[in-house]
Formats: sequence, structure tokens, C-alpha cells
Amino acid sequence: FFFFKQKTAYEISACLVGSEMCIRDRYLNILVAGGTNGLLELWDYRQREKISQFPVNNSQEITAVTSDESGYLQAVGSKGGLVRLYDFRYKDHVLEVKHMYKQPIKAIKFHEASKQILSADSKIVKIYNKVDGTLFTNVQPVSYTHLTLPTIYSVQISVVAVSLKKK
Repeated sequence: FFFFKQKTAYEISACLVGSEMCIRDRYLNILVAGGTNGLLELWDYRQREKISQFPVNNSQEITAVTSDESGYLQAVGSKGGLVRLYDFRYKDHVLEVKHMYKQPIKAIKFHEASKQILSADSKIVKIYNKVDGTLFTNVQPVSYTHLTLPTIYSVQISVVAVSLKKK
């Protein structure tokens, strides 16, 4: 029998001090955490150890993180309105999109059917191609109420309807 000490949830959370954004990648079984220090940390659920840590988005505070279906692509949004797409197989980012208002990124969502990425700050939702970054459209509400994740999902439904009409 081989016994080893597993980290408790408290010990892991103590290591994640300053991390405001955490997601669990259901495809690779890892936890992705980012926060005020501008570092993206990868944690393995099985080993309960940190796999890797690297600076992203020019070390700006990380405000949104999400992954695509493959688990290799991570979209990271920052406090200054910068969204970068990282592929874990490469050293540097593969795509960069800047929001013109330079507001913190509130949410990022992959739309796999149309190969689009939706990212939102408090004033606008940008929809762009995840392969080459070409802009599909911007959605800006008439009143400047804060955009939330449900707004992104309603915009995502609209993108599906538009892409179906084009076929």
C-alpha cells in the first residue's frame, strides 16, 4: 500500500490567494485560476498539485477565463479590456482582441458551432472568429446598464439564428 498526503481544499485555496477567477476544465480535469497578480495557474485535480503557472495579458489583473471544448484553448480577459486566446501547446498567445472602452472583461464564451468567441465588458459585447480574430459584430445596448452573463447568452442565441439563416 502506498499512502500519500493529499492537499485539502483549504491548502489549495491558500495557494490561490489573489485568484479571483477559477474554472474547472471538464475535458482535461484541471483547475484554471487567474487573479490580481496576472498569473494563470493550472492545477491537476488528480494529483492536487500545481502543474504550471505563467504570466498572461501583460500581467494585468485577470477578470475572466474560459476554455473551449478541446480544453487546449483558454480565453483570458483582463482588467484593461484585453482578451487573449492561449493554446497550451504553444508558448505565446495565438489571438488578441482589445475592447475599445478598456473596461474590465466581465465574461467570455466560446460558441463552438460558429467558431466564434463572445467577450463582454460593461458596455459592449464583441463577437469575433476564434481562428483569425476577424470581427463578426459588436453589440452595444442603447442604455449603458452593465452587461451580464445572461446578456451574453441571449447574444449567443442571436448568433446561432444569424448563422443558421446564412446556410
